[in-house]
Amino acid sequence: MKNSVNAEKKVDESNGSISCTNPTTSCTNPTVNPSSCDLTNILSTMSNNLPSELLSNSALLTLFEALKKGLSAAPTQLSFLKAAELAQSSEERKSAVVIRNVQIDSDATNDSSIVKTLATECQITGVSSVFRLKTAGNGPPLLKIQFQQKDDALALLSKFEQVKNKVKELQHASARPDLSRPELIKFRESWRKPLRSTTKWKKESIR
Repeated sequence: MKNSVNAEKKVDESNGSISCTNPTTSCTNPTVNPSSCDLTNILSTMSNNLPSELLSNSALLTLFEALKKGLSAAPTQLSFLKAAELAQSSEERKSAVVIRNVQIDSDATNDSSIVKTLATECQITGVSSVFRLKTAGNGPPLLKIQFQQKDDALALLSKFEQVKNKVKELQHASARPDLSRPELIKFRESWRKPLRSTTKWKKESIR
């Protein structure tokens, strides 16, 4: 037996919200993903038009209801997951350091050795892992050092300038916290201001 499913989308041009309707159900919640709304309506239509011999199958009906509930709850679940992901990302960044201008090989075989030597010079015994981050253009990659404890990251940042000359690959390198994009913009601006002031002072002193 073939069942026909008629689902239509209506767009309210005044506010851009999408509502979907069909002969049996309606969905007008603007926070629900339209595709989830369509699927929910289709499942409702299918469950209401099942042959009588299948309606007696409680397992099948339970499956339909579970799918409908899962789809309707998806936006809320995704919001919680996204919030948890952002919180986790923020905590991880506090325990990480990014190093630029490292003299490294084309492959990453020596990266761990560089970080191990640096950690030893900074008297850091905590476990760490190292990753390469691509930069714009053809610039050398950044090294991201991820610690398990943020105190280790702070220790490296505070001692980096004192010990970097002891590691040959870090002679011209600089270290900074692992910042989000908005934080990175503020960080760079905080460095530009004193540099501009110094340049201005030098020009005035030459006159």
